[in-house]
Amino acid sequence: MVRILFTYLLLSCLLSKVYAQSTVFTATINHYNESQKRLLATNIGRFFYVVNQGQWDMDSCVRYVCKIYHLNIQLPYDETINNGNLQQEVAWLNQHAPNLLLQSIPGAAGEKRVAMLLELALYYLHKPGNDPSDLENTATYITQAKAYAKSLKLIRWLIECDAVAGDLYLQQGDAKKSSETFALVASFLKNNGDKKRNAIAVHQLALHLPYNDANRLSNLEKAFATYQELQLKEHAIAALGDIVTYYFSSDWSLAEAKLGELLVMQKQSGYRHFMDTYYVRAYLKNNRADYIGTTLDIDSALTIMTNTGDSSIYSMVCTRMGSIYMGLGEYQQANEWYFKGIERRAIEPQILWYTNLEEIGKSMPRLNKANEYLSFIRKMLADYPPEGEIDSITMSVRLGEAYLQLHQHDSAEKYFQPFLAYVERIPPQHLQMPDVFGFQQYARLCFQKGNYPLARVYLQKVVEHARGRPTIMSRLEVSRLQFAIDSAEGKFHDAFFALRDYVYFNDSAVNINQRFKSQEANIRYASEKKDQDIQILKQQGLIQEGNLKQARQMRNIVSGGIILLLIIGALGYNQYRMKQKNLLLIGQKNDQLTQLVNEKEWLLKEVHHRVKNNLQTIVSLLEMQADYLGDDALAAVQVSQNRIFATSLLHQKLYQFENVSSVNMKNYLPELIQHLREAFPVGKSIDIQMTIDDVELDVSQAMPVGLIFNEAFTNTMKYAFRDNNRRGKITVSCEKDADNFVNLLIADNGIGFNATGEAHTDGLGLSLIKGLAIDIDGEAKIESGTQGTTLYIRFKVRSPLSTNRLQ
Repeated sequence: MVRILFTYLLLSCLLSKVYAQSTVFTATINHYNESQKRLLATNIGRFFYVVNQGQWDMDSCVRYVCKIYHLNIQLPYDETINNGNLQQEVAWLNQHAPNLLLQSIPGAAGEKRVAMLLELALYYLHKPGNDPSDLENTATYITQAKAYAKSLKLIRWLIECDAVAGDLYLQQGDAKKSSETFALVASFLKNNGDKKRNAIAVHQLALHLPYNDANRLSNLEKAFATYQELQLKEHAIAALGDIVTYYFSSDWSLAEAKLGELLVMQKQSGYRHFMDTYYVRAYLKNNRADYIGTTLDIDSALTIMTNTGDSSIYSMVCTRMGSIYMGLGEYQQANEWYFKGIERRAIEPQILWYTNLEEIGKSMPRLNKANEYLSFIRKMLADYPPEGEIDSITMSVRLGEAYLQLHQHDSAEKYFQPFLAYVERIPPQHLQMPDVFGFQQYARLCFQKGNYPLARVYLQKVVEHARGRPTIMSRLEVSRLQFAIDSAEGKFHDAFFALRDYVYFNDSAVNINQRFKSQEANIRYASEKKDQDIQILKQQGLIQEGNLKQARQMRNIVSGGIILLLIIGALGYNQYRMKQKNLLLIGQKNDQLTQLVNEKEWLLKEVHHRVKNNLQTIVSLLEMQADYLGDDALAAVQVSQNRIFATSLLHQKLYQFENVSSVNMKNYLPELIQHLREAFPVGKSIDIQMTIDDVELDVSQAMPVGLIFNEAFTNTMKYAFRDNNRRGKITVSCEKDADNFVNLLIADNGIGFNATGEAHTDGLGLSLIKGLAIDIDGEAKIESGTQGTTLYIRFKVRSPLSTNRLQ
C-alpha cells in the first residue's frame, strides 16, 4: 500500500512538472496578439534559415516554426489579405485541404472572393521546396484574383495581387522582375497615402533585393523608421532583425550593436521569445573571444527558454556552449555540451542538432580519443547520414582531422579532398568559419607530410578568410603553425615573429581562461546577490511576511497531504474489505453451483436407469404375449421388441458412463447388433464385419441412429438371405471424417429387393429409416441389386446442447 502511494505521489510530481512546462509554453503563445504571433513565426523561421545556412529553404523553416508553436501556416504571409473574415478558409489550408476552399469560392463575391483566391495563391507559393506545379497553381490563382478584382475595379486588391506576384517572380528565379514589381507597389502606396501598407511594401522590396545591394539596407531603414513612427512595435522588431542579418554578412561590430538595440525593443514590446537574439549575439562575442559575455548571453537565452517553456533551440545552445569551452581549450566540458545536443535527436529535426555531432570531431580527437570518435561516428552515420552537402562536407573535414590526429595521412587526405573541391566552387564571400577551420586543418596535414609550400598556401587562406572576424584561438593556431613552417624552411627571422605572436596569443588565451573560470563560478551568484541585497534593504518586512506565508503554505500542504493519505488509505482498506467479501460470496456461489450440477447429473442418470427398466419390462411383457400369437402377429411383436430394446440399450449407456448427454457409438452399436443377431435364427450363419469409430453423438442423434440400425439390420435378417444359397455377410461401418460428418453404412450380399418379389421399399421400416435420417439432418441412400443391398446415411455431428437444439 505504501509503495502504491509513493509511486502515485512521485508520478503526480513528474506529471505536474511536465504539465506546468506545457502550460507555460501554451499560455505564453496564447497571450500574444496576432501581430506578435506573426513576428514569432517569421523571426524564429528566419533564425533557423540563417543559422543552418539555407540547408532548409525559408518556407520550410517558417512551416516548421508554425508546427511547433501551433500557428496557422497562412499567418506569416497574409497580413495584408486576411482582415479576420477568413477564419474557416485559412483553417482549411492549415489542414492542407485547399480543395475545400476552392469549392467555396464560387459562392463568394466581392473583396472576400479576391482574398480567398490570394490565400490559395499564398498556400501554394509558400509550400516547402520549389515544385513547378505549386508555382503554376500560384500563378493561376493570382491571375483569377486579378481578373476578378479588375472587373469590379478593386484597386487596392490589384495591388495585393501584384505583391503576391512579386514573391512568385523571385521563386521563379526572376529577381529583377520581383524587385521591379515591389518597387511599383511601394511607389503606388506611397502616392496613395497608406503609410503602414507602404512601409510593409518597402520592407518586402528590401527582402527581395540581393544581400550586397546597398538599396537593401536603405529600404530596411526606411521601413524601420516608418514602423517606429506608426508605433508598430512588432513590425519594427522584424525590420531591425533584418538589418542585423544584413550587417551579419558584412560588419560584425555593427551587427552586435544593432542586436543590443533589438533586445531593448523586444523586452519593451512584451514579446518574450528573443532567445535567438541572445544566441546570435553570443556567437559574435564568442568569435572575438569574449567568452564571459558569450556565457552571459547564453545564460540569458536559457532563462528565456525556461520562462517560456520553449526548448526549440536548445540543441543550438548546446553547440554554442561547446564552442565556448573549445575556444578556452576545455575540451572535456565542450564534449559534454555537444553530447547534450546530440541527445535531442529523438525530438528535433536532424538539421537542428546535427552540428553537435559534427563538433565532437573537434573535441574528441583533442582528448586523445580519435579512435573512440571514429568508432562512435561510424555508428551514428549509419543511423543519421548527412542530409545536405554542407553537413556532408563538414563531416568529411572532421573525419580528416581525426585521421590527422592519428597520423594516418593517406586516410586524412582522402577525407579532406571533398572539402577542397567544395571550396573551389564557392565564392570567397560565401565561405563560413567552418570552411576557415578546414583550411587550417589541411594546412596542418600538409605540414606533417612535409609539403611546406602547400601548407603555407592554405595557412594564408585562413588568414585571408578570417580577416575581420578572427578569434584568439584561431590566431594562436595560425601563429603556432606559421612558426613551425618557417622553422622547417629555415626562415628563422619570420619564425621569431611567429613565435612572438604565438606567445602573445597564448598568454591572452590563458588570461581569458583564468578570468572565465573565476567569473563563471561567480557570475550567477553576483547577480542573485545584488538582487538579494536590494530586497534586504528595501523589503525586509516583506521577507518576513513571505516566510510566514511560506510556513502557512507548508503547513497547509502537509495537512492536506496527511488528509489525502488518510482518504486514500481508507478507500484502499474499504476496497480490500469489499474484495474479500465478494471473494467469499463467489466461493459460496461456486460451491452451490457445483452441488447443483452434481445433483443434476445423478438425477439424470437415475431417470435414464428407470426409463431403461421400464422399457425392459415392456420387452418382457411382449415376450410373454408372443407365446400366445400366430406367425404374423409374432413377427410384429418381435419387431416392436427390437425397437424398444434399441431405445432401452441407449438409456443404459447414458447412465453407465460419466457423460449423460451423449453416447459413444463404439460402445453402443456392437451390443445392439449382437442382440439383433441373436434375435433371428439365421443370425448365427451370417458373418458380420464392423468398422466403428470412436464417435460421440448427442442423445438427439444417438436415438435415431440406434433405430436406423435396428430397422436396417432387421430388414437384412428377414429378407436378404431367404434363398440359403450363399454365405451371408453383413458389413457395418460408422466413420467420422475431417469435416465432422458421420458416414453410416449397412451393406449385405443378399438377394436384394427385386429378387424377393416384394415391394419393401415403401414399407414401414424403410419409411422409418428415411424419416429418422431427416431428423438428424442427414441424407439416406439405398442401393439394391443381385449382389445385395446397401444403406448409406451421411450427417453432421451436433454439439451437445448446442444453440440450434435449444432454439
